[in-house]
Amino acid sequence: MLSGEHTVRRKYAWAALALLGGVWSFAQVQSLPKPKEFYFDEDRSTTKAVIAFQGQGDAVVERLAAMVQRDARAVDPRAQLASLAYADGRMQLGDEFYQGALALVSNGSPQYRAITWNYGWDLLRAD
Repeated sequence: MLSGEHTVRRKYAWAALALLGGVWSFAQVQSLPKPKEFYFDEDRSTTKAVIAFQGQGDAVVERLAAMVQRDARAVDPRAQLASLAYADGRMQLGDEFYQGALALVSNGSPQYRAITWNYGWDLLRAD
């Protein structure tokens, strides 16, 4: 047997071993379960939009601002103003309104979950 032929066989043996290892690891990856997309139970009160006053435009913004000025604890108008601010591209103002609304409700309440849900979607859309 020639030494060059021995080297070629050795290279083929290593290549076959590497290929076999790759096939084995690919088979292991294929057996993993697919991850679930969502890990929470459906809660219809959480996923609803927070709306204190129906409509759009400057008239709605003025009406919501008046509601907040009249009642410092008005949560829904603050959350709706925050969402409108995000839709208008004013993220800092939207953050201020969302933080103000969240400070007025207790953690874990249905209203808190609905506001954080809307806040998250506004952040996602703003990105």
